[in-house]
Amino acid sequence: MNRLIKLGGKFCNVYFKDVRDALTNVEGVKAIDLKSINGHAVVTVDSSKVEPEQIATAVSTVKSDSWYSTGRS
Repeated sequence: MNRLIKLGGKFCNVYFKDVRDALTNVEGVKAIDLKSINGHAVVTVDSSKVEPEQIATAVSTVKSDSWYSTGRS
């Protein structure tokens, strides 16, 4: 099943590697597409293992001193 997560935050679209790493750590995530839809992550998941809120939370934990990311399902 595909989940669409809206990406936001200061410079979130520049730090795709960090966003990808955060999503990869969520159990049940099978694939991540950060390029097909501008400003969004298309995340393929095993819906029996992961809820949309878990994906959005993973994105929202990505941050540094001068930038941050937010995810909304």
